[in-house]
Amino acid sequence: MKSLRPCDLLTESEAFSFGLKLPGEASMIVGFNTCDWIIPGNGGLNAGINIDTGVKDLNINGDKESDVKVGKFTGVKVEGQDGSKDNCSILIAVSETSSVAVTANMRAGSGDRAGACERATKAADLIAQKLP
Repeated sequence: MKSLRPCDLLTESEAFSFGLKLPGEASMIVGFNTCDWIIPGNGGLNAGINIDTGVKDLNINGDKESDVKVGKFTGVKVEGQDGSKDNCSILIAVSETSSVAVTANMRAGSGDRAGACERATKAADLIAQKLP
């Protein structure tokens, strides 16, 4: 996990399939080494790697949470993180002590949580294939 870089979690062709603008922008957000990609006029996607915190230890604050299967991993789908009506996250439990978060958001104020969850789920499925 330590050698993985978030901006490498999606190939160029995978990023283009979502309409993501390349390159993604690397940053650090709340313990996650992240990559942000934007979709001009329609939100974006964020992938974050946390090598020190498993899903069970994350502070999850969403309107709706449900267990999901992502490739060979278990995870949690979080709809409406922090009350947002246009985002959705898939938290992948890579191990007990490491996780990957995939968060999709639609255009601000769109209220398109279903679209965000569809985008996050598809991206998480692609990303899970690259995880150890």
